[in-house]
Order: sequence, then C-alpha cells, then structure tokens
Amino acid sequence: MNDGAENTIRFAEKAKGKNPSAAAEIVKEAIAHPQTFVFGELLDAPEIAALEKEKGFEKVYETLKLFTYGQYLDYKQKKDKLLPLTPEALSKLKVLTLLTLCRSAKFVPYDEIIRATEITDIAQVEKLIIDSIYLNVLRGRMDQQKRRLNVDERISRDVALEDLPQMEKIIGSYLGELNNAGDRLREQLQVIQEKLSEDMLHDEKIEMKVTEKKKKINAAKANRSSSEKQNFINDDFDDM
Repeated sequence: MNDGAENTIRFAEKAKGKNPSAAAEIVKEAIAHPQTFVFGELLDAPEIAALEKEKGFEKVYETLKLFTYGQYLDYKQKKDKLLPLTPEALSKLKVLTLLTLCRSAKFVPYDEIIRATEITDIAQVEKLIIDSIYLNVLRGRMDQQKRRLNVDERISRDVALEDLPQMEKIIGSYLGELNNAGDRLREQLQVIQEKLSEDMLHDEKIEMKVTEKKKKINAAKANRSSSEKQNFINDDFDDM
C-alpha cells in the first residue's frame, strides 16, 4: 500500500529555507498531489509550522492541518478559516475521511460513510470506496446486501495530540481482543491435546487387544498343530 510518505518528505525538504509565500505554495502543491495522503512530516517542517502565526498565511496552515488530521465535516465547520478547495481536493478529503472511519473498525456501514462525507447516493459511496482501493490506500470488500464496507487493510493517518487518548483506547481494545483470542486458542489447544491423548490411549488399548488376540490365535494354531501331529503319530502306531 502507498500513503505517499516519500512525497511528503520531499515536500518538507523543498520547504527548507523558503519564505512564507513560497512555503504556502508548497503546501498547496502537496495537497493537490494525487498520491500524497499523509502530511505530518510537512506540517512539522519549521517553515510550514511558522505559517500558523504568519499574518495572511493562517488559512494555509489550517488547511494543511485539516488534511493531516481532519475529516470532511471539519471542513464544513471551519470553512471560513480554510483555503477554498478544488473538487479534487474535496475528493481527497473524503478519501481521508473514509480512512479515518476504517481506523477503528473492521466493518464500516454505508450510513456512517454517508454521515461523515454527506454523500447521499449509495452509488457515490461505493465509488468513493472503489476510488480508495484503486489509489492503493485501502483494501476491503463491499457488502451490498449488508450495506457496509468490510475492511481488510488501510494506510495509517497522522494522529493529532488531542486524539491520542482515543487511539490508546482503540489500541487497548485491540490488545484486549488479542489476549482473549490467545486465551481461546490456548483452551482449544488444550482440548485438542486432551482429545489426542484419549485417542492415543484408545489406539494403544486396541493395539494391545489385537496383539493379545493374535497371541491367542497363534497359541490355538500351535495347540491344534501339536494335537494333529500327536494324532498322526498315534494313528501310525495303531496301524503297526
């Protein structure tokens, strides 16, 4: 999968030593780049970080921050504090929004995608999913019957400091699930081992019975052969 991190590093390197106007153009270039989906490295670049308090460039910084951490509804709420976005930039923001929805879920209902992106047409929801898959930022399957996206894998977005507690909670939940799965697996292995031991013991008992039966059969054959031989000898003596 490709998050375009190498592009972000390249943009951050390009911003070194640039004045606010040139740095702002680099931000716009990064946002417009079709294969760039993570922006943390660029946001942290000193020349870019300085735009936050640089008069006339605050919107540039806030727009980059939106693409780094935010979602489509954040854009709707803070529109007056952001740069105008092209249709392509809005489409990218909706892809980023979908990736955020996939961050903490294995299944994402279409209704949740509709709420987060304000896409009202199911066909457009599925187009967003397909576009994200073709962009190689998401792997999953659409379940049209259950109206949801089954998430297999997705790229990771940058996490804002204020979102860290929520991320810790999500990671803790995942770890809890892994521990529970490990406990269940150990229980299943124990059951399998006990069953194997029972089967081995059963097989040993059967083998012992078969061996004992063979011994009895062989002993019976030996006795019968000895008896027949003795009878043959006796018959010979009787004929004399």
